[in-house]
Amino acid sequence: MIYDKEKIQKQLKKFKDLISSITTEQNQERLERFTLNISKISHAKEKMEKFSKLLELLSKFKLSFDKQIKNIDEALSPIDISNNSRELQSGMKGVNDEFRRLQNDNEKIRKNFEEVYSGDLTGLLENAEAYRNSIEKLNARLESISIKEVELKEACNDLEKIPKIILKELERIKNAIDQRWKKINEGHETWTKAQSELMKKILSDRNIKLEGQIIFDAANFLQQLKGQLNLRSFRATAEQTQDERIVAEFKVHDAGSYLEFMKQRLYEIQFEPFVSGDLAKVFHNLSSRSKYLRVEPVITYDGRPLENLSVGQKGTVYLCLKLATQSFVQPLIFDQPEDDLDNEFIIEELVEIFKSIKRYRQVILVTHNANLVVNADSEQVIVSSNDGGVIKYESGSLENGTINKHVRRVLEGGDNAFKKREQRYNLTPSC
Repeated sequence: MIYDKEKIQKQLKKFKDLISSITTEQNQERLERFTLNISKISHAKEKMEKFSKLLELLSKFKLSFDKQIKNIDEALSPIDISNNSRELQSGMKGVNDEFRRLQNDNEKIRKNFEEVYSGDLTGLLENAEAYRNSIEKLNARLESISIKEVELKEACNDLEKIPKIILKELERIKNAIDQRWKKINEGHETWTKAQSELMKKILSDRNIKLEGQIIFDAANFLQQLKGQLNLRSFRATAEQTQDERIVAEFKVHDAGSYLEFMKQRLYEIQFEPFVSGDLAKVFHNLSSRSKYLRVEPVITYDGRPLENLSVGQKGTVYLCLKLATQSFVQPLIFDQPEDDLDNEFIIEELVEIFKSIKRYRQVILVTHNANLVVNADSEQVIVSSNDGGVIKYESGSLENGTINKHVRRVLEGGDNAFKKREQRYNLTPSC
């Protein structure tokens, strides 16, 4: 009944009628004043107690503060709370005066009643007081309902904003990814023309693109839902599986229908008998929501998504992305880049890219492919060998005779790589 305004209004009328019925019309005004005074006296007592507690709290604060300030410096003045104390004492005196006035007024009313009322005056006044207390409580309940109605309205308005806030945040993340990629493609203002052309060769010429996409994982969302539902309400039928029945009920298939469901149906469907858990948690808890609704960078290569590419093509894309994001800012380290790359890309493009990049940053390769080592004009080659269980290293330039032999002997295709390099530079074979 606490939130049923109509029932409360009926109860209020009942108690007001009872007050009217226990005395004559000419005494009714005095009786109502008597009971109202009782209510005001009760409030005055509460207020005086609050004033008294505040004065005590202020006194304790002064003692504590003065003690601490003296510990710092004896010359410092103690805190002055005289104005605050006077205001509190004045307020307390005013309430106390009102309290006494109300008591005196009720005493006069009681004496007047004794002169004209021949029945049980004590019982009459006690009943009137009880009815007045009930009226006060019901009025307080009505006031509480009004406050709750305002809070509910504000909460509903806030809840309607949540889907918009979620969408705005998703779009913010998406735009941040897109802007970051755009910046990589456009290059930094400090880049030279050669650097910009190199970046174009790495990305644009191969039609590699990256963009933020809002991802809605319907299967994961369904699993989250099932954890909060009474699944017996969705038993499979001859026409539909259990999952199909749940999907048909919620009608959430993508980010758009998800946000629309939040706005239109979530706060009604929570009270359906087939909801057994905290359904709102699935939608509002960030940890839960991020498992099925998020923004991811989606990469395409010549218009095709990564999942449709071969292993070699995927490797090529990843390497190009690494080159694009790290080319001019830090040393580049590649461990056997040839393992997952297209041979055509290695021979026709990667060698030239490495030759260009090394003008700006140190490039370190761990490889078995002589085409990369030789044709990229490596300036320092370190050859590792196992001599009876002992790992040994030798280093030098490609022109170093010992290193040259190692490259030809150890690396795959070493001789062919040197021949191509010699033909390119019109050199005489070194050995």
